[in-house]
Amino acid sequence: MSIVKDPLIIVSDDFKLGSRSERFLIKVSETSNEVAAVSVSAILIYSLRGSVTLSALRLAERHSLPIVLLEYSSERVIPLVRSRKKGPIEELMGRFESWKREKIKRAILNSYKEGMQSLSRLYDLNGLKEDPERVVMTNLGEGAVKAIRQLRLLLWGELCARMLALGLDPHIGLWMIEELGFVKELSLVFQPLVVYAPVIGKGFRCEEVSSEERRKLALEYDKIMREEYYNPKLSRKVRIRDQLVHECISLIQALRGSPLGYSPFRW
Repeated sequence: MSIVKDPLIIVSDDFKLGSRSERFLIKVSETSNEVAAVSVSAILIYSLRGSVTLSALRLAERHSLPIVLLEYSSERVIPLVRSRKKGPIEELMGRFESWKREKIKRAILNSYKEGMQSLSRLYDLNGLKEDPERVVMTNLGEGAVKAIRQLRLLLWGELCARMLALGLDPHIGLWMIEELGFVKELSLVFQPLVVYAPVIGKGFRCEEVSSEERRKLALEYDKIMREEYYNPKLSRKVRIRDQLVHECISLIQALRGSPLGYSPFRW
């Protein structure tokens, strides 16, 4: 049984996120739902039309719940509320030897390339490992590429929230010296299974990023993250979402000097 909590993903336009006691209150039109703050890991706002009350922000801060905005039009992830947990990773990165950075980079990229190569063989798509978006555009069309980018945005959003909750600044990066460097790097481990497989294997498409399309994308993404796969390291099945948290923790431990280093999970 999983002990990792799921994030609350808000998709509806014109929403209002408030609070009542220790529960979040989500209002859309004439309907409302309540969610206990202790039951979620974070709040991902996958909408650009809505409001968040001060009481909801304070409730999130009390429970150390990150609130992350997913700007689907520009494909950006913006943290609104960070966890109160902080770690000394920023200082450690300054003393982190270049060869250790390179070792982790190679491990992540090898995991990504192996996953993409498996998809390439399975679905007979040459070049998927080198230039996946071009191959998808050429063979499956623009709707497939849009779906890939939006699923990747959802993955970035959840990874960003998990890192913030664990005290890891998502913007540092090992080799991607840019916004969300750590997030974009570690997401490579999960992109073959979470982002590309549903589009290539299941025919998932996104013709336009409307409220209804985003709802379908969010449901598909959450379904994927709840799927279980066998983890040989743990000798049991784990949800993809659980593995995502484990990868964040493993990376933090490696950055803090764990003698075991970092070895990404391979699906």
